[in-house]
Amino acid sequence: KKLKKIQSQRDKLKLPKEYSKRQKRIQDKINKQVAYLQNYACHLLLKNHENSVLVMENLERGLKKCKINNKQYEEELNYNDLFSLLKIYSMKDTVIRMSGNYNVNVVLVNPDFTSQMCPKCGHISKNNRKSQETFCCEKCNHKNNADINAAKNIKGRFTNPKFKEELQKEVADTQLISEPKISNRFKFKQKLFEITNN
Repeated sequence: KKLKKIQSQRDKLKLPKEYSKRQKRIQDKINKQVAYLQNYACHLLLKNHENSVLVMENLERGLKKCKINNKQYEEELNYNDLFSLLKIYSMKDTVIRMSGNYNVNVVLVNPDFTSQMCPKCGHISKNNRKSQETFCCEKCNHKNNADINAAKNIKGRFTNPKFKEELQKEVADTQLISEPKISNRFKFKQKLFEITNN
């Protein structure tokens, strides 16, 4: 998309074709570097978890723009552009593809509400996330680092028998052994509420 946009702008401005070729060479170089770093990161991750089960979020495209405020400047960043440049969305596929070499089974779980849900009492609220770094449940006062809290929720969706039975389904794939049953955000929240209140 970006290349097409650049080419379109070049055509409108009547820039020489060499500009487009140079831009493509730069983009190809970036793509190769990102692919190398992604494969290396996945190699390190899987090597450190050989002969185990890796539970990760089933992230899809579609992040919203996020405004970052800083004392020195205010800038709006589109995380879709950043994720696209770093090929974050394809990391899930890279992990699954490489996992067989390390005897790692991969589990994908629904990522909804992992940052808002309390792993102790199951309460879900945006207000539980006090800041980017801090999680504090407004119902039971459970406190933790926000990233650690989210990681516990991700793990719990497969290791907790109730969650596993209601939220996950088995997959016939060699390394990918489980994925989410429910993708609809509203239905998923209802199911979480039913499980945690029974």
